[in-house]
Order: sequence, then structure tokens, then C-alpha cells
Amino acid sequence: HGHYTEFAPGMALAFTWQWDHYPVVKNVVVTFEPLNEDSTRVTLTHSPYGDLEQDHKDREGHREGWIYFLSQLQDLIV
Repeated sequence: HGHYTEFAPGMALAFTWQWDHYPVVKNVVVTFEPLNEDSTRVTLTHSPYGDLEQDHKDREGHREGWIYFLSQLQDLIV
């Protein structure tokens, strides 16, 4: 669960994100940059992460999840 912290249509979306069983609140920022008439660069930042082993595992799991779901989105719009 979380809360939206920014909504700029066509430019950016930001929100907090937290599992019910996990005390750390993450921030997710997604920006959209038009490249040409048919293309947009989507940049996603998910943070913060520390230097503990669990932080590295969490980061890798989140990275894999975002890659999977963003590829699913790309398949829908191509």
C-alpha cells in the first residue's frame, strides 16, 4: 500500500510503497520523456536502499519485478 505524492499527467507519477508485513517505506518515481511522435522514455526510480544484505536482495527482487511488469506493459502498447 502507499500514497500518491506527485501526479503530473504525461510527465511524472510518484508514490510511496510498502508491504503490510515490512516496516520500510519505499518511494517510487516514474517519469515520462517524449522522444518522438511514437516513442516515450519511461524512467523508474525505486528507493531508498541501504548496504545490508537484505537491502541488496530486496533491490534485486524489486528490479526483477519492475522489469517483468514493464515488459508486460510494453507488450500491450506495441
